[in-house]
Amino acid sequence: MVVSLLHSVFDFLAFKNDIQFWNKNKSMEGLSAKSFIVNFICQLIVFLYLLENENSWMILASSGVGCCIEFWKIGKAMHIEIDRSGKIPMLRFRDQESYAKNKTKEYDDLCNEVSFVYTLLSGCMFLYILFEV
Repeated sequence: MVVSLLHSVFDFLAFKNDIQFWNKNKSMEGLSAKSFIVNFICQLIVFLYLLENENSWMILASSGVGCCIEFWKIGKAMHIEIDRSGKIPMLRFRDQESYAKNKTKEYDDLCNEVSFVYTLLSGCMFLYILFEV
């Protein structure tokens, strides 16, 4: 019970500091906007996994709050618009001006290209191992 209590306290402090940083932050210089989307997707997968395994409400609440904060950070890092031009409304993400005008975007785009190649090679290796056995 003490470990769960300490974990909850540390989670609360981490959430508090994360929110304080993003409320004060006005520039995206040095921060990868696309990594926020990846972090949100990872956090959502963890939350859905915990939800499926019927964990305690304390763990679910902590993961759920973390997921909401990650989505909020996407909103702070990028402009989110709802595109209703098609049959299904979709979210459209645009870079903020402070992000689009600095070198971080160039490095972020380069990293995305490299990560695409890495993901492709990892998938090929997975298929090789799967069918080799």
